[in-house]
Amino acid sequence: MSKFDIFTDSICDLSASQEKEYDITILPTGVTVLGKSFMHYADCRELSMEKFYTALRSGLDIKTFATSPMMFAEAAAKSLEDGRDVVIITASSEVSSVYQNAVIAVKELKDTYPERKIVVINSLCASSGLGLLVKMASDFRRDGMGFTQTVAHIEAAKKHLCQIFTVDNLMHLRRGGRISPAVAIVGSALAVKPIMNVDNAGRLVATGTTRGRKKAIATLAEKMKKSAIEPENQHIFISQADCEQDAMMLAGLIREKMKVKDITINQIGPSVAAHGGCGSLALFFIGSYREGAKK
Repeated sequence: MSKFDIFTDSICDLSASQEKEYDITILPTGVTVLGKSFMHYADCRELSMEKFYTALRSGLDIKTFATSPMMFAEAAAKSLEDGRDVVIITASSEVSSVYQNAVIAVKELKDTYPERKIVVINSLCASSGLGLLVKMASDFRRDGMGFTQTVAHIEAAKKHLCQIFTVDNLMHLRRGGRISPAVAIVGSALAVKPIMNVDNAGRLVATGTTRGRKKAIATLAEKMKKSAIEPENQHIFISQADCEQDAMMLAGLIREKMKVKDITINQIGPSVAAHGGCGSLALFFIGSYREGAKK
């Protein structure tokens, strides 16, 4: 059985300790704050999350950019040179150009290493939804599953990976063009909190609203209860953008409603938080269907 390495991008919102534990490589995406660019590594070596969240709350001009084809090619080439196959799992092609960049890199690598297996998987996920798929791939490999089987299992699992979000500040969605200025102003005044998910095409779509933050958090837990497949056997992920107490509240509500194997809380990195704002909160698990998509 040939060995293979797993690569992803930092939109996965996995930490440096998780990168080591899962024996994966997380390639950085980028963030520009007031015209100065930083690469977002899992260990936040160039820009700490505290400084990023401070800039985000201050309303500074923030832009993000994807992992380059060259970065994917250089990292994967090292594995291929050592005789290992490569699986690259990227953020949804609907939320970032990182998937397209990985595909460009792989086309070149296949010409240079025709004897090796190289696959790019469009996760149709963002944030810790991507992270959860990467963890699953790592677990499959650890348990002795080969390259082809692992790819097949991840392709099947991504269709059932539910990703439910809420945000605390509608103005960030307005800046991103997802809602109109009028809706943002009125919604903020009425304490309206949107409930969103990532659909089967990997797009962020709105599925409803609630009044108040606590109700929004409770709604995330309730939606999981309705859709989760054998939650007692699942390790689920929660991601938060500078709202750790809310993430802990969500974890507590989930444990009250159902048994789960484990819950991990991760920070939402710049690539996602720049668009949802501080207070973004997301839940990831395997369910029977993604809301807003065909069952």
